[in-house]
Amino acid sequence: MRLGIISDVHSNYEALQATYRELCRRGCEKIICLGDVVGYGPSPNECIDFFVEKNIESIKGNHDYYVNCVEKSVEELGVTPNAFRSVEWTREALAPSHKEWLDNLPFTLTRWDMMFIHAAVDTAEGEYWPYIFDIHSAMFHFYFQTTMLAFFGHVHVPLMFSCQKENNCPRPAIRIEKLKEHCFAEETERKFLINPGSVGQPRNRDNRSSSLVLDLETCTLEAIYVQYDFQLTCRKILKSDLPEELALRLISGT
Repeated sequence: MRLGIISDVHSNYEALQATYRELCRRGCEKIICLGDVVGYGPSPNECIDFFVEKNIESIKGNHDYYVNCVEKSVEELGVTPNAFRSVEWTREALAPSHKEWLDNLPFTLTRWDMMFIHAAVDTAEGEYWPYIFDIHSAMFHFYFQTTMLAFFGHVHVPLMFSCQKENNCPRPAIRIEKLKEHCFAEETERKFLINPGSVGQPRNRDNRSSSLVLDLETCTLEAIYVQYDFQLTCRKILKSDLPEELALRLISGT
């Protein structure tokens, strides 16, 4: 079976549609999202409807969680002013049934002996949302990862971390590399922590949507990049009350 893995759609309907079409073209029978279906973008209701229609399974990301944290301030959520403004806008724009759908998403999934999380396994219940961006933060995560493969979102950059499964050294050697085609069949003694990048708000200086395809039979992974009509998404952002910066980020991919 070929599995499509996406993350951080962020209410970008145009990017979601284009990515879905490409993953289907590549033979994906199932798609899993690593969270943040909403936030930042102008089309939260349309994206949730698309998830339901196409039976895309998702976990809960921090922006999905924030929608229902109505009593918390920007300081309590620990986000930037622009992010907080987008949370408030999304909260107002969402239909009540869609808020309930987000609230019912699980924080984690385990399928095919693989773990799917949004930020990090040690904070998987929404206590806080750390960024795994370097060897030090990845090292802490690997102490808690019990499966060979784990997939995470949140950082919006396609990356792959790996380390030895068993290592008596208190500081095991960790590799970090840009996500690309990879075969895991001969690397059973290593753990891998993999980020597919972002569908709806890439931050790797590439404005294409990013995702991945995992072939469960051959144990191979392929990074997928898709062009979409980001100009249409930008126009929608500018017509809304969302910060202009959110449109500029889609253009630059940062």
